Amino acid sequence: MDFLEITRRIAAGLGPGWRAEPGYMTQRHSQLFGPGDQSLMITHGDDSHRRTDHGRLRVVGTYQPPFSAFRCSGDTDHHITVAAHRPPADIAAAIERRLLPGYRQTLDGYRRSARADAVVLARRDAILEELAAMLAPVHRLREDGIEFGHHCDPVSASIRVLRSGDAEIAVRVDRDHVLDLARHLATLRPGTAA
Repeated sequence: MDFLEITRRIAAGLGPGWRAEPGYMTQRHSQLFGPGDQSLMITHGDDSHRRTDHGRLRVVGTYQPPFSAFRCSGDTDHHITVAAHRPPADIAAAIERRLLPGYRQTLDGYRRSARADAVVLARRDAILEELAAMLAPVHRLREDGIEFGHHCDPVSASIRVLRSGDAEIAVRVDRDHVLDLARHLATLRPGTAA
């Protein structure tokens, strides 16, 4: 039986919604994808240069975008090794018992982070949309900024809205508007008389 077929049987043993796909790293490498954005990588240790890996399957919990963006270097890696000769149903049971509980807890944390991040990004996008309507016509810069005007206009600027909602603004004004803009900026500073 080839490696992909073995991992397909492991996926079936994990239950409905799990599937195996060919990997990309070595000859005996597969990705398992499960419900709720679960993702596991299985590699055969016989393809490793380390003799201690031979005869074993290494199963590692992985994270697909957007959750992978929330991984930090100190986060726990969820992985197990299992004897490669064991039946696929036994391997699936070992994964379910030894790997998935901790992996799912970590994935849930990344889901919470992704939801919170989506709220922050929606707030930033709303600010950008309001700025674009107010200053039209504008040109969008990346995902977090706009620019308006040309070098020959009385005023032109690029505005980058930060994740906090604050903004960085680079403004170019002609000489007739410099003092007007400075006066307006002075009114925004605490303790400064207009």
